[in-house]
Amino acid sequence: LKIWKTAKKIDGSLLRVQEVLFSPTYFKKDSAEEKLRLFNSLLKGYQEEIDNLTKRAKFGENTFLNIYQKLYEAPDPYPGLASITEVVSEGMKKELQTRPTEKLVEGLRKKVKILQVKLSEKISLLETDDGKIRELTEKVNEQQKLIQKLEDDILKGYSSKEWKGTLFDDWDISESTGNELSEEIRQLKEKIRAQTADLEKTKTDNVKLYGKIPGL
Repeated sequence: LKIWKTAKKIDGSLLRVQEVLFSPTYFKKDSAEEKLRLFNSLLKGYQEEIDNLTKRAKFGENTFLNIYQKLYEAPDPYPGLASITEVVSEGMKKELQTRPTEKLVEGLRKKVKILQVKLSEKISLLETDDGKIRELTEKVNEQQKLIQKLEDDILKGYSSKEWKGTLFDDWDISESTGNELSEEIRQLKEKIRAQTADLEKTKTDNVKLYGKIPGL
């Protein structure tokens, strides 16, 4: 407010000075007495304006000293600004450390896609092996039924070697065939157990990766 008042006074002073400076041009053609009267008036105007300028200079000086004193006595803002800057900087560092980068998220998404493909392949293999086991189990059951019928026939009195050999030829069955089928089933069951364990591990890995990706 004081600065505004000072500026207004300076503007008024400049106008008054211009008025006083141009006053002599108005009475060049006047009489000597009139010039003397106007000169005394002009001299008085000069003196008043000099006094006003002195007062305004003093006022401006006091205003400046007052503002300077307040600025000098004001606390140094640097420590506060430095503290705020440090707090903001630490907050940004923590946010950047906790926020997953775009590159990391993209890498995790690729890993999930690869695991999904592997999971699909393993499920397909398990389904194929399950089908083979069912097929072989049906064959074994058929063989067991035929063997049981053979034993029943033998118990009824058909025990000749010639008849027994003919019967095996007709049914395309032998003891070695049954053993081979049993071994194949055992191997397939072992393979399925291993693939099931691997499948469970893949599912667990998928769950862990999904947990690391934000927004999923």
